[in-house]
Amino acid sequence: MRRYFSSVALMCSLTIASSAASAKIMPVREEIPAALRDMPAEMSLEPDPSQMPAMPIAPAVPDRDTLRTILADRRATNLAIFHAYVVAQQYPSNTFRNRLANVWKDAEGHPCAVANMVIGSGNVALFDQVAETDNFIKVANVKDGEFADWILTSGLTQQELALIQRPFQPVAAKPVGPAATPQFAKPPQAMPAQPAAVTIDARKKAQDVARLAKLYASIEAKLAANSKRSVEIAVTRLMKDRDLALSTMMYARRAPAGRS
Repeated sequence: MRRYFSSVALMCSLTIASSAASAKIMPVREEIPAALRDMPAEMSLEPDPSQMPAMPIAPAVPDRDTLRTILADRRATNLAIFHAYVVAQQYPSNTFRNRLANVWKDAEGHPCAVANMVIGSGNVALFDQVAETDNFIKVANVKDGEFADWILTSGLTQQELALIQRPFQPVAAKPVGPAATPQFAKPPQAMPAQPAAVTIDARKKAQDVARLAKLYASIEAKLAANSKRSVEIAVTRLMKDRDLALSTMMYARRAPAGRS
C-alpha cells in the first residue's frame, strides 16, 4: 500500500513539474491595444472590395461603335475650339519669312489654328515639342510620332486639319531675309530666333487677319457639312492602329472628358 501511494505521489510531482516547464516556454500574448479592443465588430482591418476603385477591363479588340462615339465627341470639342479661335482673331504673325509660310507658333507665342486645338485638348507638351523641332510644320506631311497619334484620335481627318492649317502672309515692316533658301526647305525646322528689330506692319497684319477670318469661316461650314462622313473615315483609320485604338478606348473609360 505504501508503495502504491509512493508511485502516485511520484506521478503527480512529475506532472506538475512538466506543466511548470511548459508554462515557462509558452509565449506570452501581448495585451490588445484598447483602440483595437474597442473596435466595433463590423469594422475590419482588411480592405473592403466594395470600396476599392474599379479597374477598367482592357478590351480585346477595338469596338467601332465605341470609337465612333469617342471621336465624334472629340471632333465636336475641336470644332468648338476652332470656332472660338476664329472669333478671337489672335492669329500668328509671319515675321520669319518674306513669303507665305505655315507658322506653328509666332514670336509672341500665338498658335496657329491646329496648334490651338492641340493646346485645347490638353497636349501642351506636344505643342511645345512641335514648336521647338519644326515650327514650320505642314500637317499634310505628318506620318508618325506623337503628333500623328493626336491627328488619328482628334475626330478630324488629316486632310481636314491640313485645310484648317492656312499659311500666313508676311507682315514684317521690313524684309527679314531671303524669300526662300535651302535651309527653309527641309524639316525639321526649329523655331528661329526672332530679331528684336523686327516689327509688324499694322496694315499688312490687318489685311492678313481679315483674309484668314473669311477663309476660316468657309472652312468651318465645310467641316460641319462633312462631319458624319469624316468621323467614319477617322474611325476606319484609327482602327488600323490596334494599340492606339485600344488605348483611346481605355483613356475614354478612365477620363469622363477624354492618347491625343
